[in-house]
Parts: sequence; structure tokens; C-alpha cells
Amino acid sequence: MNCIETFKVGKNFPGVQAIDGVDLVIKTGEVHAMVGANGAGKSTFAKILSGVFSVYEGKIEVNGQEKILNSPLESLKSEIVCVHQEVDTSIVNYLTIAENLLLFRMTMTKGFNCINWSNLYDEAEKLLEEVNIPIEFSVKEKASNLSLADKQLMVIIRAIDFGSKYLIFDEPTASLSQKEVKVLFNIICNLRKKELGILYISHRMPEVFDISDRITVLKDGRKVATVETQSTNTEEIIRMILGKKREEYFAKKEVDIGETIFEVKDIKVPGKVNGVSFKLRQGEILGITGLVGAGKTELARAIFGADRKTEGSIIIKGKEINMNSPVDAIKNGIYFVPEERRKEGLLINENVKFNLTLSSLGNICKLGVIKKIEEKKVVNDMINTLKIIMSDLGQLVKNLSGGNQQKTSIGKWLLKSKFKEAIVFIFDDPTKGIDVGAKEEIYSLCYQLAKEGVGIIFISPDIPEILTLSDRILIMYNKKVVAEQSKKETSQESILNYATGVVGYGK
Repeated sequence: MNCIETFKVGKNFPGVQAIDGVDLVIKTGEVHAMVGANGAGKSTFAKILSGVFSVYEGKIEVNGQEKILNSPLESLKSEIVCVHQEVDTSIVNYLTIAENLLLFRMTMTKGFNCINWSNLYDEAEKLLEEVNIPIEFSVKEKASNLSLADKQLMVIIRAIDFGSKYLIFDEPTASLSQKEVKVLFNIICNLRKKELGILYISHRMPEVFDISDRITVLKDGRKVATVETQSTNTEEIIRMILGKKREEYFAKKEVDIGETIFEVKDIKVPGKVNGVSFKLRQGEILGITGLVGAGKTELARAIFGADRKTEGSIIIKGKEINMNSPVDAIKNGIYFVPEERRKEGLLINENVKFNLTLSSLGNICKLGVIKKIEEKKVVNDMINTLKIIMSDLGQLVKNLSGGNQQKTSIGKWLLKSKFKEAIVFIFDDPTKGIDVGAKEEIYSLCYQLAKEGVGIIFISPDIPEILTLSDRILIMYNKKVVAEQSKKETSQESILNYATGVVGYGK
């Protein structure tokens, strides 16, 4: 039988057993989903199969032959390719699309070869015609000009061209629109029909059940079970992931809501935000939702001073504030957890300690020198509070799981709030790309902040999430707020009608 089979595969980092004795079979002609809570070992397992980690425990067989996958090259030779969540790590941005598409051909051919550019472009065009994947780019363009979705397509096409029989998708839809997800799923279904084996890693349960044939659950680095998708349901999978039922997991906590502490009046950013106004009360979680391009992130950036508003005002506790930069926002207790944590929320090539203290250095320094004892104490307290899983304080943030990266991004501002009181926390799609366990921890954190009297602005395109978490909901369409609804008086259908412009547009 053609398959990848792992026997007691494990991976140990200092102080952390990331993968522990995992047996798994990935067959050709199937989509095998892998799910698990934050730090369960999903991405580590993917990196073992794709040769990122040169040292691991156990044995791996591909089509019945033992393989030592100690480098990405060895995985390539074994017909295994990983489409990483951070797809930029798989392409060379400054090369053309044609060069990236044919990269394996050019680099895996023995001997010295001069490039015939005309032939290169012709071959790339021919490849695109053969794979029958919908694309809208010229092969002569730089890869850096592509959208994330198109970069993913390019990695997939390159793998098909090289003859890869096994594709690993690690959280592939985390940053894709619904339309782009549909395109990707059609491609995966076609790959399955062509007898490719797919390992699909995701935290999104509806996607897992839509696309997979079998599901493997990991917990604390160990395999809990592998089940046929048709023979299980979401409730059972969540129970295996978390050890508790959905109703226990998504329990909404009520918080007393006080007086208005924050007000936005007619904010405008040309081409991005068109006259948005709202109030936020003490202890309130204000949900803001809408489809991609509705202006949600742009509104958050304008409030935080990252994008300069041309009109409008911001009032904090009855006093109008000149919010012209993030520095102004921070000075007034406004803290922002951005959507793109790796690009805007963290310095991924620095360690956890550096990132956590980045916004509070002035508070833990004396005469320009960091007070090491205090630094260590506040960092350890924050790590324990947020349950950040890592090998040690020196671990680079880029090597953390998505959930632990997000906790670090949030922890930076939680630590700052201990020195400068938080008035408002803005969370922009904070659960994107993380699993259900990490989501629960972020929800609990929002509840705790609200209980302490902080106003929460929670932005998400996920309508069930908004309904679960929010006390009040603003719906955006075409860069403006088209509706404000009470959680008790609305529904998914009503919100979607406003978010798609079916009703409410023009208000």
C-alpha cells in the first residue's frame, strides 16, 4: 500500500516533549486531518515529516521503505512537500513566479545548466495550463507581488510538477477569505482524486469535517485517536481535544457593565474608514464584525493612531484626546493586539522575554539599565498567567506555536497595563490561526479584563465567535458601521444580512 507510516515518532526540545510516540498512517487518495489543542504537537509533527528537524525519535516509512527525513531535501526526495502556514518560508520572494514554480527542476538537476529565459517562461506557462488550477498572475511577475492565496497555489503547483505524492497543509486557511478557501478545497479534492496523500492540519472544525476522510487527534504530543470522519462529530472531537464538552468550553461569563469610558465620533480615514461612531462602556465587550474588506482592521488602526484620521474625535472618560500615533494611544491606556501578530505584534527573531518586556522597558529600568531581578519576576509571572508553552525564556518567538505567539503578543500589553492602567484593549481577530484550546484561554482573558473594568473592542469575521463573546455588536460593510445590535436581539442570519449589504447599506 502506498502510504506514509510513522512508528513511535517523537521530538524532544529542552524541557518539552513536543511529540511522544506517535503512530500514524497517511494513505494516498485520502485527506487525513490532524487536530489538537495549543501545543499538542501538530506543527512539530509536520516539520518532522517535511525534514525541518534533522533529529527525531522513531521510524518513518514511505511506501514501505524506511526513510531518514533529516532535511527538507530528503523529504523532497521522498515525495513529501509541506505547505507551511507562513508560506513565505517556502518561496523566494525576489525571484519571478516562473523561477519559483520551476525551482525544484533547476536545483535538483545535476551538473551546471545555463538558464534560457524564454524557455523558462514557456515551461512555466505550460505547467500552469497542465495543472488546471485557477490563477490570475503572469509568470514574469515577482513572487513578492502575489497574495497569500496565490503563493499557496504556487507552492502546490511546484510540488505537483516535481511529482510529490504527499502534501502537508499546516493551517492553510488561517489568512484566506471564504472565496479563497473554496478554491483551495476544490484543489485539495482534485489532488485526492489523483491519488495524492494529504495531511491537513487545522483548528477549524467545520473545515476538517468538510474536507477530511479521517481525523487524528493529538493531545500533549500524544495521539489520542484516529477516527473515520463520517463516524464521528464535532462534539466528540472537541471532547478528545480538551477533555470536556462544548457547552463547558463555550460558557459565557456575565460581567457588570459600567459607564461610558471611551467614545469615537465620526472617524474618517480616506479610502479605509468612512465616518464611524460608537461608545464603549466600562467592562463591556463590544464586538465588531463584517466580511473581508469591510474596514474592521482599518478602524482599529485609526483608533490606535497607527493610521492618521482626517476627521473625527476620540474621547476618553469625557476628555477629547489627540490620538495621532500609537505613542499617544499607549500613554492614554489604549492597547492594540493586531491581526498580523508576526508582522505587527511581535519581533519574531527575538526571544519570549524580549517581546514580553518590549513595551515596558522604561518601567523596569533604572538609569537606563534593566533591573534583571524585576525583569525575571514580571516575565515569569506573565508566562505563568498566560500559560505560554516554551522550552525556555531564550526561545525565539518564531519557533513557538501560533497560540503561544498570540499569547506573547497579548502578554506584552498585559505587562504594560501593570505599569499604566488599561482603559481599552483592542483585539483584532485574536483567535485567527489558533486552536480551540488557545481560543478558550483568550476568551477567558477577555472576560477577566472586562471584570477588572477594562473596555474591550473585539474584532472578528467569525460571527459565532462574536455572538459568543460580545455584549453588543457593530456590523461593518463598505468601510462604515451599518448596524448596531444587542446580542440578545440578533442572530447569525441577521448579522450576515447586514455584513453582505443585503440590508442596512446606505445608513
